[in-house]
Amino acid sequence: MGIKNMQLTFDNPHNIYVAGQTLSGCILINLDSAKEFRKITVIIGGEGHTKWRENHGQSGSSTYTGREKYFEHKIDVFGISGDVEELPSGSHIFQFATTLPYGLPSSFEGKYGIIRYTAKVIFDCPWRFNRDIKGSFNVLSYVDLNSNPYLKEPVIIESNKHFCCLWCKSGPVTMVVRLPISGFVCGQIIPIIVELDNASNINIQKIECELQKNIVYRAARTKRKKKESISLSKLIFEGPIGQNYSRTWSEQITVPATPSSSQGESKFITVSYLLVIRAKPEQKTHLNLKTELPITIGTVPLRYSNKESESFPMPLLVTAAPSAPVLEMETFGIHP
Repeated sequence: MGIKNMQLTFDNPHNIYVAGQTLSGCILINLDSAKEFRKITVIIGGEGHTKWRENHGQSGSSTYTGREKYFEHKIDVFGISGDVEELPSGSHIFQFATTLPYGLPSSFEGKYGIIRYTAKVIFDCPWRFNRDIKGSFNVLSYVDLNSNPYLKEPVIIESNKHFCCLWCKSGPVTMVVRLPISGFVCGQIIPIIVELDNASNINIQKIECELQKNIVYRAARTKRKKKESISLSKLIFEGPIGQNYSRTWSEQITVPATPSSSQGESKFITVSYLLVIRAKPEQKTHLNLKTELPITIGTVPLRYSNKESESFPMPLLVTAAPSAPVLEMETFGIHP
């Protein structure tokens, strides 16, 4: 007898928030008889954890861990005085709200670490065990791409390679990769132009273009780190590109739902992004010609003047944590 059911809900139906926004919600409690409580408290917070194990041969193995707390807010929604008070039978709704701090890292789930945000409701019952319920929500770190003027500049990278066979040295294979900008938000399109000039005596089978997420995990009280690379999207530019032949491709990659690029918010988990382009020779004995272009993923897209937007129109979208749906910017209260 007493508590019939308890429920915690957030006002944002997607449970997605940008650092600096107000998180609000309510607690619903149904009682089939009167019940005494000292307090009903909501604890809202976020933590990050890393953990991995390394073998050191005959000397054994070591486990490396890191843990950090980003924030914790406690809100008493009932029994502020701390005295025992009685709630009559029936349904009761308690509302809560708090402002999420700026500088929070994005929610993250990885192989060797996590960043999670939760709200926990504790029902402090006198003379009995406390009861609690918990809910989770996603946070996007606030990354305004306009704060870095270099992200608005065009990117052009040229790389070349000579293929050698015994004492023979071929002419170079030259690859030029062009991007109009290097800062994007989730849901945006990355326009890519790749030019290949094959002055060698080796055929180039194809070109692969990959959007790659790179994570670095760190541990406390050590300089040890663990790295993980995840392919988010891949394009194939089919060949072959024969000897003394040139070719140009113009393609697009859409940025999927993914955390923002890290800006130093977490000590133990860093997320960055690369666009990796590989020219792959037909002969497997030759190494690929590879070009890497760092890009930044944010939550506020680059703004343009009317003249600029005509030459480079881009959709103004932003999304949240992995697997979350693509949402309009206004959902988060962000306006270009």
